[in-house]
Amino acid sequence: MKTQEEINELNSLFNDLIRFCRHSQGKEDRRLIKKALDVAFQAHLGVKRKSGEPYIFHPLAVAKIIGSEMGLGTTSIVASLLHDVVEDNEEFTIEDIENLFGEKVAGIVRGLTKISDPEVDHVTQQAETFRKMILSMSDDVRVIFIKLADRLHNMLTLGSMAPNRQMVIAGETLYVYAPIAQRLGLYGIKVKLEDMSFMYRHPKEYHNLMAMAKALENKHAENFQALTRPIQNKLQQEKIEFNIEAKTKSLYSTWKKMVTENCSFRDIHNFMTIRIIFENKPDMAERYMCYLIYAMITELFPVSHESVRDWITIPKSTGFRALVFDVMGPMGEWMEVQIMSEQMNKISEMGEMNDFEGTDISQKDNELYKWIRTIAEHLKDSKSNSLDILDLITLDLFSSEIYVFTPNGKIIKLPKGATVLDFAFYVHSEIGYHCHAATVNRKPTPRNYILKSTDQIEIVTSQQQKPESDWLNYVVTARAKSKLKNYFKKERNDLVEAGKKSLKKIFDDHDIPCEDKNVNELVSKTGSENQEELYYRVGRESITTEQIIKDLRGKTGLFSNLFSSKTALIPELQTPNTFDPRKPFVIDEDQEVQYTIAPCCKPVPNDNARAYKTSNNAIVIHQTMCPESMSLDSTFGRKVARVKWLNHKRKLFLARISIGGLDRMNMLGDISNVISQELKVNMRSVTITAKDTIFEGSIDLSVHNVNDLNQLISKLRRIKDMRYVVRVNKFTDASN
Repeated sequence: MKTQEEINELNSLFNDLIRFCRHSQGKEDRRLIKKALDVAFQAHLGVKRKSGEPYIFHPLAVAKIIGSEMGLGTTSIVASLLHDVVEDNEEFTIEDIENLFGEKVAGIVRGLTKISDPEVDHVTQQAETFRKMILSMSDDVRVIFIKLADRLHNMLTLGSMAPNRQMVIAGETLYVYAPIAQRLGLYGIKVKLEDMSFMYRHPKEYHNLMAMAKALENKHAENFQALTRPIQNKLQQEKIEFNIEAKTKSLYSTWKKMVTENCSFRDIHNFMTIRIIFENKPDMAERYMCYLIYAMITELFPVSHESVRDWITIPKSTGFRALVFDVMGPMGEWMEVQIMSEQMNKISEMGEMNDFEGTDISQKDNELYKWIRTIAEHLKDSKSNSLDILDLITLDLFSSEIYVFTPNGKIIKLPKGATVLDFAFYVHSEIGYHCHAATVNRKPTPRNYILKSTDQIEIVTSQQQKPESDWLNYVVTARAKSKLKNYFKKERNDLVEAGKKSLKKIFDDHDIPCEDKNVNELVSKTGSENQEELYYRVGRESITTEQIIKDLRGKTGLFSNLFSSKTALIPELQTPNTFDPRKPFVIDEDQEVQYTIAPCCKPVPNDNARAYKTSNNAIVIHQTMCPESMSLDSTFGRKVARVKWLNHKRKLFLARISIGGLDRMNMLGDISNVISQELKVNMRSVTITAKDTIFEGSIDLSVHNVNDLNQLISKLRRIKDMRYVVRVNKFTDASN
């Protein structure tokens, strides 16, 4: 029985929520929302969040985001109010939700409920929770929209969490949720998730960039007015109904571009984009309207014709449609302009999800639903370890797009960097498995050829052709990688079983029991990692029957007494006795602490870095800004600690720098003199190429810490005709 105070509070919360639910104003809609809020209120009564506020405020905030920012309907709002009820209150079950609110709401809540199994470690639980969520999304896409709203509110209240958890959650958000929001076309949600994560993971860079953006605010406003005023006059003369908006790029994506392209904030010409949104005329197609306005602008300002991107004829996979190009404004600066209709603008902000409420996803045929079905298909078919799931889900999310053609002219969209093999697997897995060769634009082309937009591809298959191990190096799409990994896993399992049978026969032929003790002696003698590895090597005949008999035959001819020395043991990786994510992982060269430097980003002492305790209890050190670090935050979220570097004056670490400038006599000598003579730094390798008076290259160095590296970079930048010197934070090879 609720008290009068609880009833008053519940009514106040309900009235506040209804203000945001613009699509749920009917009597029945309000009744269902009130009923769901009542259930959530009782389920979370007395529970508080880390911030100290009543827990009910969280599902209420999620419902507001669903109703206002995403514009979804009653079913989604009801499910968002109930999304934590089953997980956080044992008195409520999915069956209770179904009885009270129906099958649809119950299915969404089921997809949002985390997997909890005390017998399974946290990493696997988290991966399996993502698998469950994505599979549920294939049945009802509203699952992922509510999860994104849930994550958005969690990010808004992240300040109440411990610093280490802030870093982990922010990394997970950047790696999984922001890219998914972008893929679904939820641009506004994506920007908020990225910028809040950026603030927690790289606070110094975030605040510096924020200050730079603020300092240039007046200049951007002047550029905007100078460019748009003549355009407004022209459109008014032509009696076109329109609206012009200034859209700013997210701070995170701006920072990423500055880092990857080694440029300053002032060089980012599309930090502010001018968006012209027109009301379509009934007697003219949207595309023609876009080109009409484009023609008007070319009469007013110089346009970079090479910059024109026609996302109307071939929309992005997110549904984004617009005519995009760069214009030289009156103040002498290039600015990006987007022309789109009101409907195009709506989709650019909200994605193509406005029409899915209550519809069957299996009947949808746009790019969004194709992607969801493809991911779900991979997960259903996947025999991969659970820890590979997040990489599978996010693999296709980060890439730019290209579009290519089949022999009969059908358009296929693939991520930038896709190869002929990716195309073959996109068409059909059997075509991928038996891809023997290809013709691209009617020319014979190898399987690993990287495709370009407008390429036309025809695959040549052969039943004698089987997948080869190096094919995994040639593919970039989730579909191709998943199919190949499953193929190789099945092939390995078959060989393991064949090897197991062959080895048992050898033991039986010599009247020796095929038991673990004897098999393990054989594992040690052959240098195999474990029994499975031994069986695999026997199955693929890299260890033959003759070799086994020759190597293991003792004086008595018995396997059980073959070894005069003790069985060799494979040493396990040593880890610190205690690993507490709440405390820094201290690295001191005077102490014997076992750890591994990640080969992808190779952090050096004093770098902002993270320590990850992996599933085999190894400690791996990554730079915080490393993309792999964000991936690991998503899988090893509760086994992560920040790194504290101490006392590094003797041990040397590998670092790589990229350099470029004007080629001249003795330039390489000047570079070598600064590195080797002035600073006494050891160069491990140098790669320099020169063309048309310009040189560029990379140098691998051995340094004690990041301070030495920064000093070196500063000195090199002062060399005459040097144009840039930057540290390389992503290594493409792991051999160094």
